[in-house]
Amino acid sequence: MREGEHAAMEMDDLAGSEPARGESHGGGGGGLVETVLQPVRWVQMLCRELGATFVAGVVLVFGLNQGFAGSFFRVASDYYWKDVQRVQPATVQFLSVFFYIPWVLKPLWGILTDVFPVRGYHRRPYFIFSGIIGMSATAVLAMGIGLSVTSAVVCFVGISTAVAIADVTIDACIAKNSIDKPALAPDMQSLCAFSSSLGALIGYSTSGMFVHHLGAQGALGVLALPPAMLVFLGFYIYELKKHQHNAKEKVLNKLSVAVKGMVQTIKYPVVWKPSLYMFLSLALSISTHEGQFYWYTNKEPPNPGFSQVIFFMTWLMLLLTTRFVTHSKGSLSFYQNFLAHRIAALCRSQM
Repeated sequence: MREGEHAAMEMDDLAGSEPARGESHGGGGGGLVETVLQPVRWVQMLCRELGATFVAGVVLVFGLNQGFAGSFFRVASDYYWKDVQRVQPATVQFLSVFFYIPWVLKPLWGILTDVFPVRGYHRRPYFIFSGIIGMSATAVLAMGIGLSVTSAVVCFVGISTAVAIADVTIDACIAKNSIDKPALAPDMQSLCAFSSSLGALIGYSTSGMFVHHLGAQGALGVLALPPAMLVFLGFYIYELKKHQHNAKEKVLNKLSVAVKGMVQTIKYPVVWKPSLYMFLSLALSISTHEGQFYWYTNKEPPNPGFSQVIFFMTWLMLLLTTRFVTHSKGSLSFYQNFLAHRIAALCRSQM
């Protein structure tokens, strides 16, 4: 852990010195060059202000684990249930409820990362832990022959748990940096959305090819790479080690403070109103995805590329919306940004 911390500090210092050289000769290009270099300079600025390992962590978690792995998982898992397990759409839709349980438990994972440090670290061990869970579940799913439906569901829940824990852990890092540097909070959110959308586009554009050549079960083995990168991230992301005395008493005190803080926070209208809106928008959204998937893939020969094109177009819309909001930051109000996201979500739902 200590060697990883020194390496992370060196990477952050290196990233901080690079933008200064790039800024000295960046104004002489044409409009096209400026457009291409603008995102690069933006990322360099984030690396200089927030640290290269933090930016890499956001890209790995949101881009690789949620974006790429999430989109790849959606296509490969649909074919897995249809071709390997041979279950009906209604059964798949019922089983998918269990995949969301780890996401419902996000407050629990958040409390664990905040209250229960491991060897003085609050974030690093949980990245490593989530990566080990994800790799183990993916390996069993990809190499297991004749797995029962129950065993497959447990593996899928394990993959979902790994992504949820990593998401909560990087969210905690983002929250800390947002408190320390509030002016960069919108940039961090834009980086999260952009990484997730770009990763999803790559995942949807390649998943059909892997399913076609490796089969649904073999394609799921590709999902071992993202959790492996989480283990790598856990060793190299920069985090200060905290030395504590009377750790047991402090843990119990922090646990009590965290629970009371959550209860107090949810009482504020600015918190519970958006939360209620998000809950109702998700709970009242009727999903017929499984039935549609079986319908447009029920032909000979099967064409995995068709479903990936549908998902690709929906995430392309989200990526363009994120780019629009980031480019127009400062000229649009919160409600105008919110309206743009809702219009994009409406367009995605109609595809």
